[in-house]
Amino acid sequence: MKKQLLKPKKNVPEGNFSVGDGQSLTFKDAQFDIILFSKSLHHHSNPTLALQETIRVLKPNGEIIIIELVPDTEYQKILKPVHNEREGIIKAGEAINVSGLKVISKQRINTPKEFADFNSLLKSLEERFEVKDSDTLKAEVEGVLGTKIQEVPLILNAEIDIYQLRA
Repeated sequence: MKKQLLKPKKNVPEGNFSVGDGQSLTFKDAQFDIILFSKSLHHHSNPTLALQETIRVLKPNGEIIIIELVPDTEYQKILKPVHNEREGIIKAGEAINVSGLKVISKQRINTPKEFADFNSLLKSLEERFEVKDSDTLKAEVEGVLGTKIQEVPLILNAEIDIYQLRA
């Protein structure tokens, strides 16, 4: 069993868990009532293909829930030097728009990221991502945030979109 499945299997022993490629699912057609993408569609090299596969394995009248990042929030802008997901997030949104899926609802929610201060933000970025040059990172983040770096606590806007879709 894959390492990432140990905890879910322990918590839900009767559950059926698997790991695979979302662009080439091993499931039969029309197998699932609900499919959830939680901040993951943008990680697919071809999100359109991932959604096509999702539609294939979705039962009639089934629902797809997609939680996806919003590309140009403060938090995404400060991540750009260390972990730029903007292009993938935009491609995921475009894939949703051309998927042919019916939008039942769409909500945008602010999920602020809070740090004790500017130095805590920098430390968090350095710990989470491979930072080669701390001084350059500091200058780039200062450039994005401007005088906001003086705020205590430092709260950054980080929105997500939640889609409820049906084929």
